[in-house]
Amino acid sequence: MSSLIHQGRATYAFFERNWNITKRYWAWELVWLVYLIVNALSVTYIGASAGAITGV
Repeated sequence: MSSLIHQGRATYAFFERNWNITKRYWAWELVWLVYLIVNALSVTYIGASAGAITGV
């Protein structure tokens, strides 16, 4: 039982640490999200226009 309580506390501490880091750097989280979306869209548009560029 003691081991289970210890694991529960460790899990809680892990999530609490991640939550505090996210609260501290929320603006960077937003920048990262925008970067990922723009990157995915650019790859999609390049793939969609590859046929028109190469003529295939």
